[in-house]
Amino acid sequence: MKTNLIDKQEITYQAGDQTITGDLVIPANAKAIVIFCHGINSSRHSPRNIPAADLLNHSGIATLLISIEKIDEDLFLKGSNLHVLSNRFADITRAVLSDSRTEKLSIGYFGSGTGAAVVLAASTKFQHEVKAIVCRGGRPEEAVALLDQVKAVTLLICGENDKEGIALNEMTKDHLKVPCELKIIPGASRLFEERGKLGEAAQLALDWYYKHLLPSAEKQPHQANMQHIN
Repeated sequence: MKTNLIDKQEITYQAGDQTITGDLVIPANAKAIVIFCHGINSSRHSPRNIPAADLLNHSGIATLLISIEKIDEDLFLKGSNLHVLSNRFADITRAVLSDSRTEKLSIGYFGSGTGAAVVLAASTKFQHEVKAIVCRGGRPEEAVALLDQVKAVTLLICGENDKEGIALNEMTKDHLKVPCELKIIPGASRLFEERGKLGEAAQLALDWYYKHLLPSAEKQPHQANMQHIN
């Protein structure tokens, strides 16, 4: 499927006292947008997130990749940054909801690495605006105190060889009160570095968004071309 795309736009939104820069791509006739949150020592230029965003774009779903912050892992895991970063991500979501380019689009979240906890925590600040969440790898359990408040259907994706990650994501699934699925990709490690594994994760995410973000008339089985994703 090849979709005509609006040129990628570099945008800025105000989130609290921070000015956040992002890359916004809106395909023609898009009905949904996915906002990405990266993990530690990453940014909107993440080589693992950009191909996933490209896949969504070529499948008719808009994306916003933002550089939320370089996260200090020790502080993050102690919860010191989770509150700040989830509030910041929620501010970005409110900006998307009020932006004339995106205000009519259904909203989904994609969190990778430590960004998984951020998107889960941020989603609790909304009633029904955030429709679907995908967490690829990472540490979603760091939002454990808020998991029972998540209202968006959630997909957790882990690599088969990431035994610790599987256990933590199983715990996350047990704490969530909304429909949730845990998908394990055979032969994949924590970062999905093996050939083709990022593509498999991206396809799972796309299927989830097609099911939960798009109008009923557009919910059809979809297999995208993943040749450009390692």
